[in-house]
Amino acid sequence: MRQFNLLFSVASRVSLVFTLVGGAITGVASKAFQEFAKLESSMVLLESLTGSATEAKKVFGELMSMNLASPALTLESALSAFQKLYAVVPNSQWVEFISDQFSNATALAGRGAEEFERIMYNMAQVLSMGKLTGPEIKQTLALLPQFGKALDEVFGTRDPQELLKKGIGSMEVVDKVARYFKNKLIQAPLTAQTALQQTGEGINLAFAKLGEQLSTIIIPALQDVNSLLYGIFSGDMSGFKFDYDSIKSQFRDMIASIGAYFMQLPSI
Repeated sequence: MRQFNLLFSVASRVSLVFTLVGGAITGVASKAFQEFAKLESSMVLLESLTGSATEAKKVFGELMSMNLASPALTLESALSAFQKLYAVVPNSQWVEFISDQFSNATALAGRGAEEFERIMYNMAQVLSMGKLTGPEIKQTLALLPQFGKALDEVFGTRDPQELLKKGIGSMEVVDKVARYFKNKLIQAPLTAQTALQQTGEGINLAFAKLGEQLSTIIIPALQDVNSLLYGIFSGDMSGFKFDYDSIKSQFRDMIASIGAYFMQLPSI
């Protein structure tokens, strides 16, 4: 009878865990785990580039802040730009600065995330070659008129051959143009469309955090179920341990984390 009561108590607690998440498994949890997988993939990419988990988290936070501030950015385009530029200039602070200023200029030109990615691809190309080249400059000028104005005002010419004759390399050009943008351009205002888009991205990030928190509840719960089943069939319950207080704490943290992410969403 005593063993039956123990099993009933354990089963009730396991049931409570699955009650907390069971209703969400088919829909919300599925979305949460998908977004968590994307987030983990992004973190793995950043960690592989920077060589540090701590630096990767810092960079991700900076890119997320940039994304919420710039109408021309999505989190995906910000990550893509960082990857391309960092591969050539492995300085995260500098890469973030360049991306931030060029994304603002792109937004002021009435362009979006797709054009921003193409501009950053061009910048990565000229940086890798060490000099400005005609095709990349021509494409960038077509997408970003302020780029030509910046070249004219900072260097006195936008002609790649003239810049080369003056001994001006691509690193100097990209850096000084970005600083020109910072000093001369206003901050691009958020439109209703971009605010909605960024709200959607913020919600996806909240789902990712939910997926992370759910995984810390579900995985231990499944381990407990395995231990319980083993104990039932083997008759040995000594190895079974159900950390109910820990699960309650994880659930509270999950709710707090989701609330914190929703508080950071841009207003519409």
